[in-house]
Amino acid sequence: MNSYSIKSLFIAIIVLTINLTVEAQVKGDKAVGANLVFTSPRGAVDILGAGAMFRYNLSNFFRIGSTFNYGFEKNFEKRWDLNINCHFLIPLNSRIKIYPLSGMGILIFNADYPIQTDEWGYMYGGKKTSTYLGINWGAGFDYKISSKLTFNAEWDFKMEATLNDALTYSYIMAGIAYNF
Repeated sequence: MNSYSIKSLFIAIIVLTINLTVEAQVKGDKAVGANLVFTSPRGAVDILGAGAMFRYNLSNFFRIGSTFNYGFEKNFEKRWDLNINCHFLIPLNSRIKIYPLSGMGILIFNADYPIQTDEWGYMYGGKKTSTYLGINWGAGFDYKISSKLTFNAEWDFKMEATLNDALTYSYIMAGIAYNF
């Protein structure tokens, strides 16, 4: 199975999961929002990005959330990821909820390094694209600003792998969600 087929199958599964879950629920709070994302690959906070999210409450205590994050280009590298997580909501008071989360995601990594020659005449650089599938776990909190706006922050730890490579990332996300 080639890389394109794996990506297409994984995205189709995520979309079907979101659609089936939303259609199965008659009532539930929904939210859309935007995040500022700090990514820490290989232990160093060095990628800044932006993200979008959609959340759907299955009950008072369980919520699914999907996120799309785009990392701004740095050192000729770009990346984006799509995740779906389950949140177990723990209300602390009428405005604050905390939650552990777990889920899965896909990461697309693109690089376009300049072609260079080392002192022995070997050329290196060029284009590189990799697709990683992985699992997520972490924690977050929501602070209800008003009946329609919520400030949220999350920390996610992601383990992503291909057949011959593996990555671990830590994400810190903060943003605003509009509840409807």
